[in-house]
Amino acid sequence: REEKNTETLGLLCERITIHQYQPSTLFQNRHLSIEISEMSEQYSEDSKHIEKLYEFDEHLSESTDKSKNVQDYKGIIELSNTSSKTKQLGAQLIPRYFKLFTGLATEAFDAFLDIIEEVDIAVRVQAIRGLPLFCKDTPEFLSKIIDVLVQCLNTEESVERDA
Repeated sequence: REEKNTETLGLLCERITIHQYQPSTLFQNRHLSIEISEMSEQYSEDSKHIEKLYEFDEHLSESTDKSKNVQDYKGIIELSNTSSKTKQLGAQLIPRYFKLFTGLATEAFDAFLDIIEEVDIAVRVQAIRGLPLFCKDTPEFLSKIIDVLVQCLNTEESVERDA
């Protein structure tokens, strides 16, 4: 009889344990599924933005009259701050066409400064390498560029200082 009670108690404890953790497990699985779905959507969105940046670059590089492509350069400026990958590409594209769109100089340079402040060191290094193009084309931004370079000298990352 005592054996039967112990066995019954054991089965009862198993059922309670199963019922206790099952909803939590379902919630965790659902939560994981939602996270994976969100990551997939984010990856898809990033790839669309990168593809669009390459399209803008292609339009600008093939165009003989760049003044007709102001919207393409605006698109580069806007999309360059959507993710780490787009920032890295934007760090190349913004300075490349900067001198051709003087009307967007302040907006483009501000977007570029946002890229330099990125947490990802590869993005920052890419942006730092684009600074000389700004120096050549727009001396009015020299004081801001000097400030950025002084900050880079104070960093502990040798990769940034060497860029």
